[in-house]
Amino acid sequence: MPGKESPGRHRAPRAGRKRRDRGHCFGLYALVIGVGGALSNRDWRGRGRSFGLYALVIGLGGTLPSGIVVLLLWTSIQGSPWEGRMTLPLPVRPPLMPKEAPPPSTEEPSPQKDEVPPTRPTPRRNPGHTVDAHSIIQAEDGVAQSGVTFRYTSDTGGGQHATRIGDGDQLRFDRVDFGAKSKRVLRARVASGAPRGVSGMVRVRLDSPTAKPVGDFSIDRTGGWQAWRTVPANLTSIGGVHTVYLTFESDHPADFVNLNWIRFDKR
Repeated sequence: MPGKESPGRHRAPRAGRKRRDRGHCFGLYALVIGVGGALSNRDWRGRGRSFGLYALVIGLGGTLPSGIVVLLLWTSIQGSPWEGRMTLPLPVRPPLMPKEAPPPSTEEPSPQKDEVPPTRPTPRRNPGHTVDAHSIIQAEDGVAQSGVTFRYTSDTGGGQHATRIGDGDQLRFDRVDFGAKSKRVLRARVASGAPRGVSGMVRVRLDSPTAKPVGDFSIDRTGGWQAWRTVPANLTSIGGVHTVYLTFESDHPADFVNLNWIRFDKR
């Protein structure tokens, strides 16, 4: 009969169907917007995707209350697309400035693995034989020393050199044969990295460390403890076999010279 519905069929209220249809349309429209934003704008990729999913969930839910519930759940898991827009930026720490390198040290380097212990090295010459004064006499060939240590050298010829030489130190060379008496010139291979203003004297004595010097020469900076230079010094007439002492004097307590070798030539 007119006005009565069949008992086997139940039709949803017209208002509910309209809301559901609008929800579907809104969800699809928002999904298209979200996908388009994700593909076209990198900055809006996450927000567009999230917004499209929210709207699709609302549309498929069919009703506004169920969509809101799902939206809240999704937001709690995925995070809001506007999250972080209301937060204040963190302060930027200024970059750390590199520390200034300390000025280069002018002191002799501290002992390293290549430094010979401060004991007398075994002389390479036979103590029972004389030493030719006109040949190169290595610093480590001395038979006695006071206040001097030895380490391997970077100078031409290699070997060792006497280092850490300062005021009051000395080296002794036995049985140095000068031959016939004549005037001599001493040539000494030296290096100095002493601080500016620090200098000293090297005096040559025969047969006693307190004997009158037969010659001397001064030592100034050469540019570094391995910056080697040959320094000449005129001597008085010398002949025969003698014990040669090199004594070192300075007005400063700091070490002032390294010595690699000496040689006595005729003038």
